[in-house]
Amino acid sequence: MTAYNIDDDYKAFIVPIHPNHGILLLYCTRKKSKGPHHQLPGGHVDKEDFDRAVMMSPGVRGANHLLLACKIGAARELFEETGIDLRKSLDRLKPLQLRSTNGSEDDELSCEFKKRLLFSVHISDNDMFIKGSGFVSAMNKNLRHLKLKLSHEHQGFVFESSIVTATELLTKHSGGKISVALKSAIDLGAIACELPADTTPDAPIVQHSDDELQVQENEIIPRSHKKNVFDCLDCCRAKWH
Repeated sequence: MTAYNIDDDYKAFIVPIHPNHGILLLYCTRKKSKGPHHQLPGGHVDKEDFDRAVMMSPGVRGANHLLLACKIGAARELFEETGIDLRKSLDRLKPLQLRSTNGSEDDELSCEFKKRLLFSVHISDNDMFIKGSGFVSAMNKNLRHLKLKLSHEHQGFVFESSIVTATELLTKHSGGKISVALKSAIDLGAIACELPADTTPDAPIVQHSDDELQVQENEIIPRSHKKNVFDCLDCCRAKWH
């Protein structure tokens, strides 16, 4: 694989996982062709991301160059879309295994599916905003104290405690490829392995003024599920097969 091909359109996405609340999903209503739908944070990896990867790690090339550039791009998109800043903490982004490995060079890119690279990250309440103006509260009624600084592309965010439901909510995202990729990760046990409850990194709590920007009540979509991200993977597979 070459270090960078200008004709390739790579995208990088982050699966933010909170050990108590579930997977963080962004809510979008502005794309008329798709209607209201959910997304993962992420998007296109720019040429500048590849250039920055070389600046950060001179001599990097091939799969390692692509992985680093995609981490940089994913962290940039996460910050632009949510205000969560991991741009100086790229080591927290872990490639999410989407296919079986066999000891070949391609194993380094087992997180890639149709030019989309997925990374998981453990987040805590401390990664989010507690107080301040210009922030949007979580759409879960019991988590309204957690806030993000959303971009104009998104109108809300929700924590989904069921992995199966999360994949269903993402069927309109990126042509459905993200949903397919997540199902592969679950079948491989990759997400379960990425969810130890006691390893969520801590970061300083961001404190702001007392003003709050609340999501309109009619946009709140409370969800109640018996399953959560720690449920047996056999239950997840049974729903698909």
